[in-house]
Amino acid sequence: MKKENNIFDKETFNFIKGLAVILLFFHHFFTFPEFYLPKFYYPELQFYAKYFQFSSNLCVAMFAFLTGYGFCFSDNKSFDHFLIKAKKILIVYWFLYFILFFFAVGVGLYVINYKEAILEFFGFRDNSVDGDIITFFWYMPFYLAVLFILTATYSVFSKLKSVFITDVIIFAIIPVFLFSFLCNLASSCFWIKRFFVDLELWFPSVIIGFITAKYGLFQLLDDAFCNTFKKPFVTSLFIPSALVASIFYGMYKLPGIIYNLHGFVFSPIIWNMSTCYILFLVYSSAKFYEQLRNKSIRYIIKEFGKYSLYMWLIHGIFFNVFKYYTQPILFFPKYPLLIMLWGLGICLFLSKVLEAAIKKANYYKNRLL
Repeated sequence: MKKENNIFDKETFNFIKGLAVILLFFHHFFTFPEFYLPKFYYPELQFYAKYFQFSSNLCVAMFAFLTGYGFCFSDNKSFDHFLIKAKKILIVYWFLYFILFFFAVGVGLYVINYKEAILEFFGFRDNSVDGDIITFFWYMPFYLAVLFILTATYSVFSKLKSVFITDVIIFAIIPVFLFSFLCNLASSCFWIKRFFVDLELWFPSVIIGFITAKYGLFQLLDDAFCNTFKKPFVTSLFIPSALVASIFYGMYKLPGIIYNLHGFVFSPIIWNMSTCYILFLVYSSAKFYEQLRNKSIRYIIKEFGKYSLYMWLIHGIFFNVFKYYTQPILFFPKYPLLIMLWGLGICLFLSKVLEAAIKKANYYKNRLL
């Protein structure tokens, strides 16, 4: 465990989050043609949507995995620490929400619906994409719920004598049935149902991250490859590349399994196949970081990871109520690679501006109080 902790340090952590941000942007920029204004039709988008929609969605599993992995190694698992983290993420979300909300209302792009406004204030919404103030940020209530569950149950389950397979069954598989049951109970309320579907799909990846840290699976996996294949090139580059290619192909062929248990209240059961792949994807990402020598690329990707919360929030402006003004800016370069670099650059810049504004607002608040 100690050796693994030294290898998987904060720099590696941010690099992997940065790769997840790149996948996230690719996922939303290129695999949902229905999100775009008609004048931004590209034939190649159909290709991306067909082959990469599910594989690029692995970005969510990466963030979920890192949440569980990081929680296991965290020195502070108290409720006070949970409240501090919750406060931090909510401040960023609400700060941006109010800026966009009042601007959208002021210029006539948003007609106030109090129910929708209150739901979106907490990261929920009954509708999708069109009409959102902050788009794609369903992950916030999911993340806070996961942190709460981990914090509430850790002190109890850490005392249980368990082995790897029982941990997987109890904490990764059984919750899928529980969340499916709760999803059926809330079937008449879209936003609550969506919340439990998200937990059903992604909570197992959180647990796989926690179990990976608990049992030192990265170290075991690395030792197995190094003992089997003696050449550094094979273990450091070929195997990680082959794993990533296999994972992307696997997600294309079989992104999930839906099983109907007829006569049961927890039906259908949805098993997200990214849960089976995510350990190997994160391991491969860490190996890529070890081999990447270009300091500039390393730094930029780690910056994406450092500002991942802000960038997730901000990139939604290209698909929310402002999209008629922001999509022409996003798609200005015309070519997919340039669009990606342009969009990432814009969002990273705005993330740093938003962070500076929040710090300045907090400074004046402390002076006044």
